[in-house]
Amino acid sequence: KADDKTPEECIELSELKAEILESMKKLPQRERELIEYKFFKEKKLREIAEEFNISQSRISRIIQSGLDKIIKNFFSFRFSRLNH
Repeated sequence: KADDKTPEECIELSELKAEILESMKKLPQRERELIEYKFFKEKKLREIAEEFNISQSRISRIIQSGLDKIIKNFFSFRFSRLNH
């Protein structure tokens, strides 16, 4: 809950969200779409598979690839901020 967080924590969460969304913009369209469906639209893999006409296992691999890229970009950005 937002009520349970300090103002500093709220700012940090807001910054984290912005960094993640910025990393998502760098993803290929397919990866970005599938991540949006899975995590922002809260669709199940079965639903995504039907909509995109791709197997659930393939969707899982595409999503994982996108998440790996987001994590890499996130830590790369954080590390570069520490060194400046």
